[in-house]
Amino acid sequence: MANSAEVSAGDDILASQYNNLRKDVLDLPTGHRHDGTDSRALPDGIITAVKLAIDSVIQGKVKTSVGSASGTIIKESGVSITMNEYCFFPNVGSAGNVAIRMTAQNEEAVYTGKFSLYNTSTTSDYAYSVYWRYIETS
Repeated sequence: MANSAEVSAGDDILASQYNNLRKDVLDLPTGHRHDGTDSRALPDGIITAVKLAIDSVIQGKVKTSVGSASGTIIKESGVSITMNEYCFFPNVGSAGNVAIRMTAQNEEAVYTGKFSLYNTSTTSDYAYSVYWRYIETS
């Protein structure tokens, strides 16, 4: 429970208000929880919604890895691409008429990225390459 009270614009700041504000910070039984250490730290390493603020996880702090697949797709045929769990949409490259096909999966609760590439050419085989980034789970 806070010791200090709301102050309005134009109010004089009294010594009692200042002291109550100090009590909010320093007085453990009547002020906020503070043990003299960095209370923003996660002592047990557990992240909760309350402890995790918006924009507090930056790219450099997320444990990620990369994956890839490459090969040649024969004319008028396709290849299935299976990525890792928790992956971002991939970068797909090819020198030819290669289409991305998204198909519904019959599996439930699968977090692995899956799609296929199809070579629409009737005369040529084409090389392909796929690169993706994914979040590691441990």
